[in-house]
Amino acid sequence: MFGEFTVYLNDKPVIIVCDNIPFVKKLDCIQSFMKDAKIGFPYKGAKEHFALDIDNSDFCKMIVCEIEKVTPIPKKKSK
Repeated sequence: MFGEFTVYLNDKPVIIVCDNIPFVKKLDCIQSFMKDAKIGFPYKGAKEHFALDIDNSDFCKMIVCEIEKVTPIPKKKSK
């Protein structure tokens, strides 16, 4: 299973929070901005993610907006 919390923006998952650490996917659109960021695995079996430093709110807003632009709205699963 995935992390403890998922943060959505405009119905799109943009941040996963695990063990009180916010993680974002390693996407091409943010690679240059996150080159100095810590890298980790939010949960067992997950791909490598960037750890987001939430102390810099302007930077976080910019990163989240960039991720939101390229993230599709998840399709609803039929039961």
